[in-house]
Amino acid sequence: MANSLKGKFFVASREMYGDNSVKYSNLDLSLASETYDESGNGFNWGDTEKGSKLLASAMLKKIGSPTISRIYTNKYTQNVIKNITQDNWTLEAVEVAKWINNNTEYKIVIDDVNEEEIQAQKEKKERLEQRLEREKEREALEKEERRIQREKEFQEKIQEKLKERELAVRKEQEEHERKEREEEFQRQKQIESLEAEAQVSAKAAEYKNRIIKYQNELKKYKIKLNQQQNEIDKYKLEMEHNKELLDEQKTEIQKYKEFIKLINIPTLYKNFTNLNKS
Repeated sequence: MANSLKGKFFVASREMYGDNSVKYSNLDLSLASETYDESGNGFNWGDTEKGSKLLASAMLKKIGSPTISRIYTNKYTQNVIKNITQDNWTLEAVEVAKWINNNTEYKIVIDDVNEEEIQAQKEKKERLEQRLEREKEREALEKEERRIQREKEFQEKIQEKLKERELAVRKEQEEHERKEREEEFQRQKQIESLEAEAQVSAKAAEYKNRIIKYQNELKKYKIKLNQQQNEIDKYKLEMEHNKELLDEQKTEIQKYKEFIKLINIPTLYKNFTNLNKS
């Protein structure tokens, strides 16, 4: 077991997208799904939830055995995994073995290493951490670039949609204005037609009033005419009566004339004169 633990590390990083990443000796640490398969995003740390227990189980199984993992997962979670608060961290495999030796009835053989090997391991660990940090930064930069590109493409699509919408709105507005003009034209025609009808109606009413007025005046004239006709008839009667009287007077006068002729007034006057002389 000693040779397998030398220079090996657990390296973890909390991902922005997807599952959290945990590697052992540059290989992905397998999930102990038979024990904790409902953790959601897989491995986790900084608490005692299912994801942290899943990580504790996998680490104990990798360094120790399935039996150690089954018995001491909760304790390792409480003692170690719960206290890891960094998003990115590295833990030597030897540290896991030491915890097993100090907290369980099982023992993991750990070879002693000299200072040079320790320093080399530390330097290797630092280089590994630096490389992982650079990779992390590069991945974050690439993700940010992809995010910016997606945002740019999204904005371009939005602009295209806005242009299409603006064009559609402009067309709708033009169509609406055209319909309004047509409706206004039709309304104007209707108003003119109504005004013309109103004028015709007004003239008809005026003519009707005139006819009624003329009919009333005609009635008055008829009444006057009847009165005048009655007066004429009356005058005719009076004239006929006067004519009869005149005829009678003419007859009388004629009689007087004939009587005078019969009397011979000049002779009588002459005799009367002669009588006075004698």
